[in-house]
Amino acid sequence: MNKEYRSFIEKLDRGLQEELGSPNISICVFLLGPGDSDNSQGRLLREYLKRKCEEFGVVVKGEHKELIRIFNNRTGGLLNLCHLENWFASRHANAVVMIPYSAGSLVEMGMFTWKPTICRKTMLIFSNEFPESEDSFINRGTRIHYRSKGATVTCVDYSKKQQVWKEVKSFLSKYKAEKLEEVLLR
Repeated sequence: MNKEYRSFIEKLDRGLQEELGSPNISICVFLLGPGDSDNSQGRLLREYLKRKCEEFGVVVKGEHKELIRIFNNRTGGLLNLCHLENWFASRHANAVVMIPYSAGSLVEMGMFTWKPTICRKTMLIFSNEFPESEDSFINRGTRIHYRSKGATVTCVDYSKKQQVWKEVKSFLSKYKAEKLEEVLLR
């Protein structure tokens, strides 16, 4: 490499660093699934994924007490958790990762079904305890609907956390890349 070319490349490197700012562009992940009091494989997976997803930025759970307090204060307590989660998923989450295993998480899954903007940025992680071949409303309705709206839908063994993380990491990487692109090309 000649001196002029090397100087040019170094200048590009500095310019790109200035344009992008911190190399650790972070995203907001809305992580939904079995709550902290649940004693299931779904909750254990959710806790594992929460720690791992923090590599990408901020991870918010639907039952985040401070978020609920702020929301209730600002809305005068006139709105409920459905409003809070819809508002947050629509406006603030870059990606939604959902583990539909508990009653509450199944309700959340159904609540977002008719929100195309949320579906497109959602990853549903179903347990292989409930195979896709099973004749159920979730399989014949919700899974198909989410896929048709652009969601990522997978069926896994919840106990194979590292394998699940590989899939989630790949899913989140595209949202981080989008944010990098947005910053770079603004």
